[in-house]
This record gives sequence, C-alpha cells and structure tokens, in this order.
Amino acid sequence: MPLVVGDKKIEKVEIVDDNPKAREAMAWHIVDAKLEAIKAPGPLGRLPAFVSLSLKSADAAVCDHKLGLIGKYAEFDGAQAVAELYSRGFPAVLCTNFAKSDIDTIRLYRRKIPSLIRTDDVDPDGLVEGFVKCVKEIKGDFVPSRKPWRTLIRVEELLEDVKPLTLNVVLPGWSSNERVRIPLDIFPSQFRQQIMADTRFHAMVNLGAEDPNELFFDEFEF
Repeated sequence: MPLVVGDKKIEKVEIVDDNPKAREAMAWHIVDAKLEAIKAPGPLGRLPAFVSLSLKSADAAVCDHKLGLIGKYAEFDGAQAVAELYSRGFPAVLCTNFAKSDIDTIRLYRRKIPSLIRTDDVDPDGLVEGFVKCVKEIKGDFVPSRKPWRTLIRVEELLEDVKPLTLNVVLPGWSSNERVRIPLDIFPSQFRQQIMADTRFHAMVNLGAEDPNELFFDEFEF
C-alpha cells in the first residue's frame, strides 16, 4: 500500500548502501512499512547518473552515508546524494551511526537533509515519518526544528590544525554559551578569504534545533 503525503505517492523505496547485508536488513524495514524495497547493487558511478536513475526507478530513497568502504560502490557519499535528491523534489532519508564523527562533511549538506536517523535506531515507523517530513519540507512546510531564520553569527576561532579548515562559531540567537563547529567549505568561495576570528555575518539557520549537529547554515550575508 503506497504512502500518500498530499499529492506525493511513495511506493518504491531505493536502498543505497555499499554493504549487501545492510541493504538486506534495511529492505525488511521497508517491507514492514508496507512499501516496496529496491536494493541498489552498484556500482552507482557519479552522482548525476545516480540521481537521474533514481528519479526514474523509485519514489524515495534511504541512503547510508559512507558509501565507499566496500569496493567501488559510489563516487559520492550519502549526504551528497540525499541533498541532491532533495533539490530535485525527491524525498530521501540519511541513515548513519557516524553523524557526530562525520559532522564536518554532513554539515555541508545539512540544509537539504530533513531526516537523519541513526542506523541502529531505524524502524518502519521512523522511516515513514522521515519520508513524510521530507515531502512536507520540500513543499515548504517545515517542522519547528528545521524552520530557517535569519540570525547573526560570530566566528570564535579558526581550527587551523583541522583539515580541511574548520571554524568554531557562536550563534547568540540559538545559544550564547555553545560553540558550533562548521567547515570553511560551507561558505561560498568568494567569502572564504575574509573569514577570521571575530568575523560577523548573517545566515539562515534552523534556530529551533535542539542539538548542534542538527544546525544548518545557508544564504550567507557579510
């Protein structure tokens, strides 16, 4: 039975994971959610080709983040895939147990990742909830923790010993006591040279986020 959210129908769900056993385990959750599981065997090649095929063969996707650990499964990671699918109006959920350790790479795409679930916490209801959240956000209906607001941000320090270069920033509108780590690459290239300690700028941020790893940054103004 398809999942219907507004005018969007989800029936076929693509499973993107470089581990065949993990794909099989995820398929059981998809089936238990009364949806059809499509296990992507790979190799998936480059991101544009993958996205083009996904749009034709499925209605939604579940992606692991680390897609290059086994063989040459993909030339991109799961966060990139979910973000690109989101940009095309295609709901996708990112599943990973490495959200904290990989926050620097995931943060680059967090604005377009409405639903991130720990792999160990995946269940049919959580996946359905994730798809619903994605569909609604794509249509402009944000849950409070994802709604973007224009806010002031101050650079606390540059972590020059971390590669690629990373910053600690403070968001007074979110928490004046919390330092949030973001990669320099999140900024448009024309602004990166002017970033230094005590630099202030504005960006769209989901100030309703409860955890710093859920924060996204978009539409920068200096």
